[in-house]
Amino acid sequence: MKPIEPIPTPYNTLNDLFGYMSLSSYQRDLWKWLSLTVSGTYHEQSPTERSDILFLYEKMMELVQAAHAIRVEQREKGGE
Repeated sequence: MKPIEPIPTPYNTLNDLFGYMSLSSYQRDLWKWLSLTVSGTYHEQSPTERSDILFLYEKMMELVQAAHAIRVEQREKGGE
């Protein structure tokens, strides 16, 4: 697993995230990701579909990193 590195501009990451796809597209693709994983049919998908799922994983990791950076920033400012 790739180590999580700090994101210097978490708000830009959030803006970029939704520059790729809409909220409804993320919801659809996350559901597809879950259902393919649970059903074990990932290997049956086309190379393009598998690539899209990996891209989604990368974007979700960026989202987690951005959320963490925002949380750290809030704590440093004295917020919970």
